[in-house]
Amino acid sequence: MRRAVFAAVAWLALAGGAHAQSQPAAGQVMGNSSAATRPARAETVTAILDRALGSTRGAIIERGASGWAIVGPGTAGLPWVSSGAGADPGYAVLGIVGGGTGLNVYAIGDILCATGTTTLSRIADVATGQVLRSGGVGACPAWGTGAALTKTDDTNVTATLGGSPTVALVNAASITLGWTGTLSVARGGSGAGTQQGLQNAAHNCPPTRAGDLVYYNGTNWVCLAGNNSGTRVLQEDASGIPSWTLPGTGTVTSAQVAAGNGITVTGTCTITVTGTCTVARAFTNAVVQVSPASPANTTSATGVMSGFGQNGCTLTPVLNGRMDITIQFVASNNTVPNTGTFDLRYGSGAAPAANVAVTGTQASTSLATAFAVASGSVPISLRAVVTGLSLATQYWFDLSRLTSANTLIISNATCIAIEF
Repeated sequence: MRRAVFAAVAWLALAGGAHAQSQPAAGQVMGNSSAATRPARAETVTAILDRALGSTRGAIIERGASGWAIVGPGTAGLPWVSSGAGADPGYAVLGIVGGGTGLNVYAIGDILCATGTTTLSRIADVATGQVLRSGGVGACPAWGTGAALTKTDDTNVTATLGGSPTVALVNAASITLGWTGTLSVARGGSGAGTQQGLQNAAHNCPPTRAGDLVYYNGTNWVCLAGNNSGTRVLQEDASGIPSWTLPGTGTVTSAQVAAGNGITVTGTCTITVTGTCTVARAFTNAVVQVSPASPANTTSATGVMSGFGQNGCTLTPVLNGRMDITIQFVASNNTVPNTGTFDLRYGSGAAPAANVAVTGTQASTSLATAFAVASGSVPISLRAVVTGLSLATQYWFDLSRLTSANTLIISNATCIAIEF
C-alpha cells in the first residue's frame, strides 16, 4: 500500500511538473494537430483548425445547424450571401435586396426590366431595326417593328416616301396630300378655276368678242376675228387657213333652189346648167346720209379739212367696194371779190378733225367758186365714184376747202354715200 501511494504521488509530481513547464506562446493554444494520440502541446490556431476542419484554401468556417463546419470556396465571382435568420449563408448571385440583379448570365445587348418589386428579368436583344415599345403600366417593354408612315395621294399629286417608311416610326403617322389653287400652264395646267375659264385659257388667243373663232394654223391655235357684218362666209385657202369672204360665184351642173335669204320658191325648183353658168345673190348695199355739223370758219389760203368724217360721214362697204359719194353744202365769204376752192376726199382709219391740214385721197376734181356778194350764199355739190375699197372696212369722206382771202364760211352740209 505504501508502495502504491508512493507511485501515484510520483506521477502527479511528474505530470504537474510537465504542465508547469509547457506554457503556450502568445497566439498559440494547447492541443494536438497530429494524426496520432498524444499529450497536448502548444499549437498554432491554423494548425489546430487545419486538423479539425480541413486545410482547403479559400474555405470559410460557418456555424451550421449541428455545429461549426467549413464551407469550401464558391464559384469565382460569387459573393457570400446571407439567407436570413436561422438559415445557412452561402455563395450565391446577389439579389436585388443586396443591391444586385439576381442574374449572373447575360447576352450582349440584353436589357434589364423589373418584373416585380424584388425581381429583375432580362429582355433579350433582337434583330436589327426593331424598336423598344412600352408594354403599358405594370409590364415590361418589348421589342417590335416600328409603326408605319402612310400616305394618301391626290388624283393629281402623289408623294414618294423615302427610307423605311413602313417601320421607321414609334407611332403611326400619315401624310394626306390635297389640292388648292389652280395649276399654271407652265406646270401642265390651265391656270383657270372654272370651266369657262378653262376654255379661254386653253387657246393661244382667248376670244375677245362675239363671233371670234379659234383654229389651228399648223403650229399653234390662233383666233380669227368674227366678221360681225352678217354678210360673209368662211372659206379656206390651199393650206387650210380660214378667212371671211363674200359669197362668190361657182360652176354647177345642177342645183336645187331653196327658199330663204330673200328667195321665194313655189314647189320644187331645180336649175340645170349646160356649159358655164354664174349664179350670184345680191345683198343689201351700204348706204349713209347724214347732215354733219358746220365746221369752224377758216381764213386759210391752203387746204384744210371740214371734219365731216368725225360727224357721221362714214361707210363700210359690204358688196363690192364701189361707193358713190356726194357732199352738198352752202358756201359764202364775208368779203368780195374772193374765191373758195373745194374738193372731196376719203380715207380709212381715224377721220381728220375740222381745220386740220389736208389728208386722205382726193376723189373729185377741185372746184373753185367766186363770191360776187359779201356773205352771199352759194350752193355747191361735189360728187365722186370710188372703187376698189376693201370690204368690211370703214371709210370716212370729207370736204377740203381754202379761201383766196378773208373768211370762208360753210353751212347746211349733207353727206350721202351709196354702195352700188
